[in-house]
Amino acid sequence: SLMIGNSESEIKRENNLIRLFKAKQVDGLIIAPTKISKIEIQNLVDESFPLVLFDRYFPEMKTSYVIIDNEECSYKLVHKMISNGAHKIAIITTNAHLRTMNMRREGYSRALLEANIPIDADLYGEVPFVDYEKNIHKTLDQIFERVPDVDGFFFTTHILALEAFRYFYGKGIKINEGYELACIHSVSAMRVLAPKMMIAQMPIDKIGKNSIEVLLKSIDHHLNKPEEKEEAETIILNCEI
Repeated sequence: SLMIGNSESEIKRENNLIRLFKAKQVDGLIIAPTKISKIEIQNLVDESFPLVLFDRYFPEMKTSYVIIDNEECSYKLVHKMISNGAHKIAIITTNAHLRTMNMRREGYSRALLEANIPIDADLYGEVPFVDYEKNIHKTLDQIFERVPDVDGFFFTTHILALEAFRYFYGKGIKINEGYELACIHSVSAMRVLAPKMMIAQMPIDKIGKNSIEVLLKSIDHHLNKPEEKEEAETIILNCEI
């Protein structure tokens, strides 16, 4: 049986879900954690409870996890934007406390530095995740005010890109003309909103399949070799550009 819960990135809901699933005596957990969920996950690790993290992880914690190659995917996208002529590329991001988001920013920075383009703080847009639908408008206003000749936007997640398009169309900005666009992951609506936007498509099926396989091995180890220390397994997957 499979039980699914959505924390909506809220720490209280996430902790309640972890405790609920444990109370239901599940065999293992697959978790996309918030940064501040560390205590509950550390408790699971201390108990040698079978678990796998995906999409996000804690570098200092010995847990198995499945992620994409965040830095390399970001680097490839921004490198291509530069090759296409963009030199004032804004990065729009959120949840900067997450290591995976930092890796995406590092890929962006590496591509700029490699092309001898200075990193401009005025092109850095960090959107608070809570009420991001409203907060992104303020972030984009600031970027256009400080760098009116911005010529590219790199979105570290598709949810920010979607809200940005509401902003662009509301302001009458012809974002598909004169701007380079790139995003980590996408939804089908983007084919209409930005048909030329470059995408690093996350391999969702592979993330799910690998997460399940790692978890099943962990459960088997927990049942059959409880006295032996289990080695954490790391899987880093490529995106399709």
